[in-house]
Amino acid sequence: MIEWLEAHPILYNKKLTSYKEAAKKELMWKEKATEMGKSVPVLKTWYTGLRSRYGRLKKKKSGTEDTELTERETSGL
Repeated sequence: MIEWLEAHPILYNKKLTSYKEAAKKELMWKEKATEMGKSVPVLKTWYTGLRSRYGRLKKKKSGTEDTELTERETSGL
């Protein structure tokens, strides 16, 4: 799934002009959901959670030292 997302930057890269093509993006989500036997909302929820978790992990509190991420924190990234 992550490789699929990397291969389709239209789904996450706001700098692309095609990012605003909602119908095209929805079709891509539907095709992937069908391929995986899941619903579109399930895939979008998974992606949103993954993106949020990554952002929280990368955001470093001011004044704190770098720490190694645990296996649990890096699973799925």
